[in-house]
Amino acid sequence: MEHITEIVLAIFMSTGFWACVQAVLIKKMDRRSAERAALLGLLHEKLVDQCETYLDKGYISEGQYRDLDEYIYKPYRELGGNGTGQAYMERVQELIFKREGTEK
Repeated sequence: MEHITEIVLAIFMSTGFWACVQAVLIKKMDRRSAERAALLGLLHEKLVDQCETYLDKGYISEGQYRDLDEYIYKPYRELGGNGTGQAYMERVQELIFKREGTEK
């Protein structure tokens, strides 16, 4: 039993083992970073597109604003989105709230 413990300790203390663990962790971190960047890019594109749509119309419904804020802007901001999203949201906040389905 003592030899097994020594073998296990030798494996854990070996440089090769830790280099392998480090490589796996770095690869996982790089993948997460790429996924985060991709998600941030998609949210940015959707946020800008939606804001420009409402700004062109000149109004937004309360439900549309809530959805835009909760499902697009807040996650975008929490992922580290830049000030572009905030600037768009500030402009959208100034719009008139209209009921969905009304054009005037």
